[in-house]
Amino acid sequence: MNAMEHLGNVLLILADLHEDDRCDAYVQALEFYNRENPNAQIQPMPGFVTRLQEETPLSRAIAKFK
Repeated sequence: MNAMEHLGNVLLILADLHEDDRCDAYVQALEFYNRENPNAQIQPMPGFVTRLQEETPLSRAIAKFK
């Protein structure tokens, strides 16, 4: 697998990333990939949203008491 294929796989996983969880690096990588691969565009699916969630030992411990 080359770097472009790997980038495409990562972007495909994150394609439905919620706008609040996106950063400039993600947006630039997506624009770059879509520009360089016009026949393999990565676009979000309407109606689906992926959210990033940070989970730490502390957040798990606090969640037990909520």
